[in-house]
Amino acid sequence: MFLVPKIHRDDEGNILNLVFAWAEDGSELKVEVPIVYTGEDACPGVKKGGTLVKIRKSLKYMCPSEHIPQKIEVDVSNLDIEDRVSIHDPVVHPSLKLLSKNESIPICKVKATYIDIESTEDA
Repeated sequence: MFLVPKIHRDDEGNILNLVFAWAEDGSELKVEVPIVYTGEDACPGVKKGGTLVKIRKSLKYMCPSEHIPQKIEVDVSNLDIEDRVSIHDPVVHPSLKLLSKNESIPICKVKATYIDIESTEDA
């Protein structure tokens, strides 16, 4: 199986170079999997004026080469203000082992948006 473990991009995001690697089926690999957030348009906390703060763009796993996910989907459609999704919440294949030293770090959270009352009174 061919893998693309590294993609080099310029400042504008254009691909400059791809690094390819070969992995035998069953071999264990460290992989960084991008997070895709879904359900933002239905998120109750955002509808109430909160802001979805995306803390992590990817998660690192140790997994067999045949079970490398292309992405990790994180559904935020049920998050209210001050709710969060932890790094253990996404459902992944049981063969994936999360590589994280700090297991309490959230992936994302909905923060309340505060209005500066003094600046609105001056207006």
